[in-house]
Amino acid sequence: MLSVGRDQKSFAQPEPRLEMMRDGLLSYLLPGDENTEGLEGISLRVASGEGEQLLGAADVVTDGNNPHDVVENAPAAEDDYFLVPKVIE
Repeated sequence: MLSVGRDQKSFAQPEPRLEMMRDGLLSYLLPGDENTEGLEGISLRVASGEGEQLLGAADVVTDGNNPHDVVENAPAAEDDYFLVPKVIE
């Protein structure tokens, strides 16, 4: 057990202002009595073993070999490359 002398501040009880802030934060973060039945989760499960696949779209290139189309909306382009202005001298 920690003994605290008269000239030392006791840390057993937090200041009322800090206690109110803590309680407000916890009431915001901790789940209450909201009905979440039927709601889909917002996080994805990570593959944990061989043969198990992650959720999401396939990682496939679908628009490659079209450099002209890629730079079509660029502010400046030359030979199918973006032109970037020099900003550091």
